[in-house]
Order: sequence, then C-alpha cells, then structure tokens
Amino acid sequence: MKDKKPRRPSELPPVVHQLSDAEATLRAIVSGQVDSIVDPLTGATRVLQEAQTALLESEQRYHRLVNRIAVVILELEPSGTIRFANEALLHVLGFDPAEVVGRAFTETFADPRDPAATEAFWNTVHREDVTKYELRIASKTGAMRMLEITSANQFGADGVP
Repeated sequence: MKDKKPRRPSELPPVVHQLSDAEATLRAIVSGQVDSIVDPLTGATRVLQEAQTALLESEQRYHRLVNRIAVVILELEPSGTIRFANEALLHVLGFDPAEVVGRAFTETFADPRDPAATEAFWNTVHREDVTKYELRIASKTGAMRMLEITSANQFGADGVP
C-alpha cells in the first residue's frame, strides 16, 4: 500500500458546494418526501409528527426566553428594516414591538440632534459585527437613552448578510 502524501492547496480539486446531509433531509421533510426519521441516540424510528411536535415545543421555549429576557433584541433586514423586536423594547424605550416591526431602524431610533451617529453605527454594522457599541437611541417619548449594542450578522450561503 502506497503512503499518500498530503497535497498542497494548489493541488486539491475545486470544492463544489453540496447540501449537507442535514440540509437535504430538512428539504425532504419540508417537501413531504419523508414521513419518519431515525433518532440518532436510540436508533428508534420516529414519525415525522413527533419530530414536528418536538421542534414546535423547542421553538416555543426559545420564543418565551427571548421575550422574557430584560435585554432588547432586534432582528434587522440587511436594508435596516426591523424584522423582530422582543417585549423588552416596551420597558426600555416605550415602543410596543408591533409598532416598530416593518420600520427602518435608523428612522425609528435616530437621535434627532445627531443623525450622523446613527448612520455611522449602521455603516459599521454593515461591515462587521460590533461589540459594546454605544449609541444614543430615541425612546417613544423622544427621551434619549444611551444603549450598548452588540450585533451578530447572519450571512447567507452567498456570503452576503
């Protein structure tokens, strides 16, 4: 048997993006092609309905946690439109989450005396994740609050947020 030498990166074949087994399985489940799955821990076959119930319960626990935490959580579209806001927004800034969903972050929370600061923050977030970024945010009453912001960009398969 011949020993294989490690190949240099330039000698490796080009990488072709393929769906992982998990992604392919999820797509098959969503399309209705799968009606049961095997539990990897026990080897037992589980009906899709059981898996869907477990997923739903997990999502409900996650949503309860996100909505009960005393920290404002916003999910923003790459365009800056607010996609999600948790209930802490009401206590911290006076906005009901439903009031801000669908609105632009910069227009909703910009400091009217310093809109350039909000734009600078937004430009930074588009380039990279930020940690402990301090920004004056307008509450619903117009009172200004200094908030510490941490962001985590989510990137698609194409590498674009």
